[in-house]
Formats: sequence, C-alpha cells, structure tokens
Amino acid sequence: MKLLVVIPTITGRELSLEQTKDAYRNTAPACWIQVVKNAHNWPTACNIGTDIARGLEVDAIHWGADDLEPLPGWYESCLASLLRDRIPAPEAVFNHRPPEGGGAANDNDGAPGEAAEFTRVPAATMDMANAIGPWPDIDYYADCWFSIKARYLGTPTVVAGGYSFVHHWHPTGRKDSNANMQRSEKKFRRAVSAIYR
Repeated sequence: MKLLVVIPTITGRELSLEQTKDAYRNTAPACWIQVVKNAHNWPTACNIGTDIARGLEVDAIHWGADDLEPLPGWYESCLASLLRDRIPAPEAVFNHRPPEGGGAANDNDGAPGEAAEFTRVPAATMDMANAIGPWPDIDYYADCWFSIKARYLGTPTVVAGGYSFVHHWHPTGRKDSNANMQRSEKKFRRAVSAIYR
C-alpha cells in the first residue's frame, strides 16, 4: 500500500519541518511526503494535500504536522489499521509542551483495539478520504469532525498499538486563544450538524 504523508507548515517553522521530515524518512522510508506551506489553516492544508494525493498513485493518506514527530512503528500500525477498514487513533501522543513536558496528551483515548472518539493524527485510504469529503474550514476540532464523519459512514476510529507520536507544540503561528477556540467550537458544531442532514 502506497501512502502519502501530508505535512502542513508555515513560515517560521523551517527547522521543525526539516526535523519532522527526517523523522518520517527514518521511520517510513517507503512513504511519500508532501509539504503544504502557508495554507489558511490546518484543515485547508489537509484538503490541498488530499487533492494532490488524488493525482498520484497512492492508496492512502496520513495527515501530520510540522511539529509532530512520528515514532518507530507508526507506519506499520497505520497500514494495518487501514487494511482492516479502521481509522487509526494514536496509542500515544507524547506531550512535550514546555514547561510541563512529558506525559501523553491522550491518556483517556483507550487501549489498543478499543474504539476512540476521534483520532488526533488522521489517516485514511483514498476511498475513505473521498467518501468523507473535504475537511471543514475550522482552526480546531477538524480531527474530531473527521472521525465523526467516518463513523457516520461506517468506518470506526480505533486505537492502534504502535501508532505513536511526539507533539513538540511549536509556538509560531498557534491560534489557540480562548476566543478562537470558542469560534472553532461553534463552527465544529455546525459542521457536525451538517453530517446528519
């Protein structure tokens, strides 16, 4: 199965991007990497990456981030989940946000094999991605929307053993103010409502 890794990035994160690309090359040398730079937000970059994937001969797509480091085993775990018609949810997303550091950001997502509410690091076969359709234009909660839409279409999101990452929380360009989180939540609720119409 040929897999395309889409890495959204913005100006000011060049070093982080290079480190992330190196981590993907070291853990999954067979995958293809597509960088999408300076899109309006992460979901917009994901849509651009998906459009690019449609023009390539790939079977699956994995949407990362320029500050998200894949750990060894993620690739094999991802493909195993997709071959079982499941959206993989990470077993662990280690939180290296200063000053707290350490710890996993998804301790409550469940054990490997258990259903997860959403995936923090989405991946899908191209058939799944095409059925789910374009991501909504929201700064946050698009990964939640993705799993809800997939579940609505009959594809569960399941915690995948070995599908693990380190989120380095690069500070440049972050949009996580309280006001923006509230706006994003309203947009997310509208996008979810549209799924059930």
